[in-house]
Amino acid sequence: MMSVASDQESDQGLGILQIIETNAQTYLTAVLLDISEDRRQCLVRFVSEEEPKWIDAARARIPPEEDAPAANFDPRMGSRVEVSVAASEGVPCGAVRWRVGEVQKRNGGFFVVSFAGDSPRVETVERERLCPAYGHAPADLHKLAMPLKPELRADVKATEGSLGR
Repeated sequence: MMSVASDQESDQGLGILQIIETNAQTYLTAVLLDISEDRRQCLVRFVSEEEPKWIDAARARIPPEEDAPAANFDPRMGSRVEVSVAASEGVPCGAVRWRVGEVQKRNGGFFVVSFAGDSPRVETVERERLCPAYGHAPADLHKLAMPLKPELRADVKATEGSLGR
């Protein structure tokens, strides 16, 4: 379950999520801004995008811990992995993203990984770009009512109307 802190700055939102683009099996980094009352949708802003958007909450997962065992990760042929992919032109996120793939071959410190999805391809990558495939367990998001500092109420009221559903 993801808990929400009340004193975080609005630029940081309520936390960081990874949103799956299912057709490409790619996770994009986003900032959580709001959760619908029924918890089926969440308002997110993808890294390096200005406009927030409502998405299906089932597409969101909590990012793996920073100290994930990627440094000691030694995948075997056939292992499902996640590969860090630098942003490229035409991709809706300017940050590093993670794409799910399968190890086909190992050659020294390099791995041949195949990617499925809308644009299937094979790529040779360094071990440093690999981590275990964490799978997709949708984030258990809860909206909590927290007391708001009186000096912030006017700002919140002024911006509430600008966030469309």
